[in-house]
Amino acid sequence: MVDERGFREKKRLVISESLEETVLFGLRFKAPKSGQVRVIPIADSVIPLLRDHQARQKLKRNALGAGYQDNDLVFCNPDGTPWAPNTFTKDFASLVKQVGAKGFRFHDLRHGFATLTLNNGTPVKEVSTLLGHSTETVTLSTYAHLVEGVARDAINGLAGQLLPAKKGTSVA
Repeated sequence: MVDERGFREKKRLVISESLEETVLFGLRFKAPKSGQVRVIPIADSVIPLLRDHQARQKLKRNALGAGYQDNDLVFCNPDGTPWAPNTFTKDFASLVKQVGAKGFRFHDLRHGFATLTLNNGTPVKEVSTLLGHSTETVTLSTYAHLVEGVARDAINGLAGQLLPAKKGTSVA
């Protein structure tokens, strides 16, 4: 569940619950895997898109009246009910197939985010928080090879500034 007021007022999404589907209970909300509420900043360029989406959602909500189940979700079925957890994954796989990509899963977007932010020099602590990892150790165990590359680039950049370059030599 996401607090919509967050993206309107503070340019952030607040994730307070996750959704699971079980044979016994069907769809139900539960605490996030980490057990903690997560706050995710939103890029300024995304705010107008979310506002437009929210306006369309409000029209649907008004049209359905009492038939709309308001779960305070940003993305949901037209009647306000939550998407089954695997719905988006299946739709994403269909889209990937339509564009001719192979072997690309929705979860790979998460890895791409981690890779790009770490390669851009974002501190591991910040990336860990954004990914919702319980500790930086979890992030480092998954993405240590990227952090090493960033550290090597930083050291080589510093060495390039401090040490005179000798012709015909290079350190990799």
